[in-house]
This record gives sequence, C-alpha cells and structure tokens, in this order.
Amino acid sequence: MSHPVRDGLAAHGLLFPLLGRKRRLPRRLVTRATDVCLEGYPRSANSYTFFAFRRWNPGLRVAHHLHTPLQVTRAVRLGVPCAVLIRPPLDAIASVLVMDRGRISDTAAYRSYIHFYSHALRARDRVVVAPFAEATEDPAGVIARLNSTFKASFAWEPMTSETREELLARVERPIRRPDLPATSSGAPSAEKERRKEELRERLAAHPLLTEAESLHATWVRGRP
Repeated sequence: MSHPVRDGLAAHGLLFPLLGRKRRLPRRLVTRATDVCLEGYPRSANSYTFFAFRRWNPGLRVAHHLHTPLQVTRAVRLGVPCAVLIRPPLDAIASVLVMDRGRISDTAAYRSYIHFYSHALRARDRVVVAPFAEATEDPAGVIARLNSTFKASFAWEPMTSETREELLARVERPIRRPDLPATSSGAPSAEKERRKEELRERLAAHPLLTEAESLHATWVRGRP
C-alpha cells in the first residue's frame, strides 16, 4: 500500500484495521448483541481498558479497537453502553507515529485524530468520556461510570499493583515478537518515551495542533 493511500485512509480513521492489525473485525463491531463498546483513537488506552473490562467480565461481548467514530454513533443508536477513550493529541499522535515506524505522515495522523473526535462529537453527551489518565490509572472507575450512566451491572474490582502489572503484561503479549522492535509493543517503555519526546517538538509546530487540542478540550470539559 503506497504512502498516499495509507495517509488517505488514516485521515478518515480507517488505516489501522485495513493495515491488517485488526483481524476478526466482525466480532469487534457494534451490533444489537453487543454488551459494551470501548472505542477511541489508537494509543489512548484502548487495549488496557479492554483487557481490564474483559478480566472482570469474561463472558460479555465487547465492541473495540476499530478506531472509527461509526462505532460510537452506532452504539448510541442501538442503545449499547459506550465509553470513548481520549488522550491529549500530542501524546496520542506521537505514540501512533512511534508504533507505525514512519508509515504515515504527521498530517495524516492529525487528520485521523480530528476525524474520530469531530465525527463522534454528536454522541458525546450520550457516552462515558474516559480520559487517558483515568483509563490507565483506574479502569475500574470507567466501568463504574458506565454502570451509573447506563444503569448497567458490569463487574469491576479496585485496582491493585498486581492487577496493574497483569494488565500491562497482557497489553504487551499480542505484539511483542523477536522480529519487531521494542517500540512496536503496546506497553510503555523507556525507548518509546525517548522516541516520543523527539517527535513532540515537531508535532507541536503542526498547524492542526490547535484544532486537535480544541476537540480534546471539548470532549473532556464537564465530561459525563
């Protein structure tokens, strides 16, 4: 797939499934049989929140990891409890670029972020907004707010250091292979942080940063 084609797909929130990382897509789509939807821009604690929810609710059907606003708006239309995960754009986009190792441009990554949160914005007041810090520090709190907002009864437990270590290990497990660099892992690492710091200065000068930050502020302000 050429860079222009990849960039075009990324700008419309479709890059990540079509690159082949997201297999078994039908099971991740929102349907009337879905119990909960957990969606956000990539690198926004999607996997961490999913594994936490699945740990405490192993038998339920979860829509997740399509990184498209259609998941969110469809969940709302079908009455499926939904949490939208969101991370500040500089951090999220830097992390995406590190993971994708130069396969998409800065502009495509920004446009994808803006596409997701602007198109899902119509559903904002009917979902649980889960900022990155909360989703990573207290995913149980996200589940508790899903219960409160949607009158659901999803299971959760208070977070412990053991649970946090278990979830981080689970995030890393599907991606870490000997033939891939350490930056391809979903889990935090010193190398990834170093690479992200190198990217942030460049990304901070991008003309789309202001629009992306404004969208982020709109989502997290007075969040339900």
